[in-house]
Amino acid sequence: PAALLAGGGPGGGAPPHARGLAAPPPQCLRRPAPAVRLPASAVEELRRFWDALVAPDIAPLRAFASAPPASPSGLAGAARARLKRLPDPATGLDAVEARVIAPLSAAPRPVAPALGAALADGAEGPDLVGDLSLFAALRALADPVLPRPLVALTGDGTIRGSAARLTAFGQEVRAGRADRVAANGWRARLGGLVVDAGPGRDVPRAPAG
Repeated sequence: PAALLAGGGPGGGAPPHARGLAAPPPQCLRRPAPAVRLPASAVEELRRFWDALVAPDIAPLRAFASAPPASPSGLAGAARARLKRLPDPATGLDAVEARVIAPLSAAPRPVAPALGAALADGAEGPDLVGDLSLFAALRALADPVLPRPLVALTGDGTIRGSAARLTAFGQEVRAGRADRVAANGWRARLGGLVVDAGPGRDVPRAPAG
């Protein structure tokens, strides 16, 4: 397991794009946190939250976020963070995509420090995302099959061996003058919600603000 986490493994290890900036030390796996018995009320809150997460439409999660549990469990914040994974009403970027392109400009920048800045930007928030997830979002925004890619990637396809820059369209989207969804559509799985919408199609949007 330690070798797999470090990027190695059978058959030559993980693909280059699946190797992160760091790996957890093996002692993290050997010393798990002790189990804690939850009260029945907390179990019920978790059940409601789970049901909202895996629902095939976004309405239950919106309802949960607007009428959160009475106890300070943090689930309401988690629900609101999950809703931010939907496209922004103005830009069409979800919260992770907005973070990952924030450090970029029209000039190429090495991907590793850009992802480090994106990691630091979300370090205090409820939606913790790792470097590989951020890199996957960056690669998706640079996909050449998109009608209008937001990012241009160069290099060897790895985090440490690639550079990224915003395209002219990416600059327009980040500035709020263009909508990524209107141009490229949106295809994503968010819990039980699956959306595969082409350019210009209506999709669920994140809460404003």
